[in-house]
Amino acid sequence: MLSDWGLSARHEHGAVIIAYRRDGKDLSSLMVFDRWMHLGRALVHVGGIGGVETKPAAREMGLARRVMLGAVEWMADRFDMAMLYGIEDFYSKFGFAPCVPEYRHEIRVADADRAVAALAVRPYVPEDKPALLALHAQRVQAWVGSMERDPESFNPLARGSDFGRHAKIAVALDGDGSVVGYLMYDDLPDRLVVGEIGGEGNDLFESLTAFAVNAARGRGTNKLLLSLPPDDPYVLWARRLGLDSKIHYPRDHGCMMRITNLASTCRHLVPEWQPLLPDDVPGLCLQTDIGAVSLIRDGDSLRVEEASSADLPILSVRQDLLSALIMGYRSVQEAISTEEGAASP
Repeated sequence: MLSDWGLSARHEHGAVIIAYRRDGKDLSSLMVFDRWMHLGRALVHVGGIGGVETKPAAREMGLARRVMLGAVEWMADRFDMAMLYGIEDFYSKFGFAPCVPEYRHEIRVADADRAVAALAVRPYVPEDKPALLALHAQRVQAWVGSMERDPESFNPLARGSDFGRHAKIAVALDGDGSVVGYLMYDDLPDRLVVGEIGGEGNDLFESLTAFAVNAARGRGTNKLLLSLPPDDPYVLWARRLGLDSKIHYPRDHGCMMRITNLASTCRHLVPEWQPLLPDDVPGLCLQTDIGAVSLIRDGDSLRVEEASSADLPILSVRQDLLSALIMGYRSVQEAISTEEGAASP
């Protein structure tokens, strides 16, 4: 239920639309997509927010604020966290914090031309989809921030490196003709932007690089652009070719997240947090602006209780900062040193 009587929620186009409506029409609305995200050994339930829109005639009336507040309220009973791609100095008002850095790497085509193809590479066909899903699942098992992919709804060709971009895909084959790797790159006429690489191994990376070199030359560009995390296995491998990297940590925009349900978030994070807790520590109490939970050692696991405990070490932190800590965007030591958080003892 939504406490704001002017808002409604309905299922449409594979999402839930939260909207302020008048005369049967949406004046301000957004979409919430149901996703599961890897956080190391854990999976958390994430509501992905997109399609935020207010009709021109309805702007400057506070409707977008009402819709966003209503969406956060609605998600509290359904999701652990919320994620969106936000403009500067707006979504932080609703408890969202930047949680994912932006990165771009460049390789000169002249340097990448040293790669020698050892495997056959061909264009993607729909029958390759199960292999792509399996390769992706193998690769992201312990990653932070990678989304689970639904076999029914996932469309590989919609996986460009940025919103609204479609992709082309090349797949690499072993001697038996089985797909052992893939390269997703933007369907652009003048640039070669790699958005994802699946599979691992020197022969695979050499072969996909050789393919990318030919594709780049066909577009008239002298460099390969990689929109990949800095710890991606291909990025680490590509250092041998000569790699220029840039990482940007936005202050208040970009990929942003917030916790919508503290207790369920912590319960889902137990597989990741339990091995990190020292054996001589009985647990941890997290105190935030949206509530408190106690993580209590219970045999080989942790039990989550929705209450503070004076018998446990305490970490006091706002939920937006806790979101950034969970994602590895910031560190506990840095947060405490800047007085945005406090720990005792």
